[in-house]
Amino acid sequence: MNSNITVERQSIARSAVSTRQKKIIYAGTFDPPHWGHFKSPLFIKREIGADELIYVPFSEHEVKQWQASSFFYRARMLQVYLYTLDIPSMKLCLEEGFREGVNYTVDIIKDVVGQDKEEDVEWYFLVGEDKLFLLDIMRDFEHILELISGFLVMCCPTCGRGKGYWENNFPPYLNEGNCILFDNPECPHISSKDIRQTLHHGRYDDEEVKTLLHPDVLQCIENHDLYYYRKML
Repeated sequence: MNSNITVERQSIARSAVSTRQKKIIYAGTFDPPHWGHFKSPLFIKREIGADELIYVPFSEHEVKQWQASSFFYRARMLQVYLYTLDIPSMKLCLEEGFREGVNYTVDIIKDVVGQDKEEDVEWYFLVGEDKLFLLDIMRDFEHILELISGFLVMCCPTCGRGKGYWENNFPPYLNEGNCILFDNPECPHISSKDIRQTLHHGRYDDEEVKTLLHPDVLQCIENHDLYYYRKML
């Protein structure tokens, strides 16, 4: 297991400057979830000294309204990773799976924040750099900015544009006050879309896919033909 994940199991010292808790909401389709969905956020969680990292799978994404596998399977696959990592500060919220219709980011944030019992919390919303130019098309984007302390952006200097590019090219609706950029050393060189395309052709023994997927998740995908094109026709 990655050494950074082992370190995460140890207690994280909070900042001496602020006693406010910091919590990160990480929402996505996770279709399928892979190790990059955990190593990268854990890196950022350590960087800001966050107390919790909350995973929220979309049932139906407001921007990408088609998912290759059902909410049930995606939620189960996320549970496999979180059970394996066994880090209490990493949590899973499944409320959106019971919401009818499209899951809007603003509603997800309101639900997660509203259910939390802590009063003095800095909330952050985690996204990848590929989502930076999509943020302002989210419903009630201005209200989202009021609900959170800022966006945390995972930048990949090898397969994306990287932190240096975005520091000089912030979208007009973002700035250094509401967006924190991170060059991510844990960034995988493959996406869920790439994994789906590989599995689409039944290539379950692909070495890169086997490296990025939990063995039990890969077995689940194969057993249920989740992304195999003949079963999707």
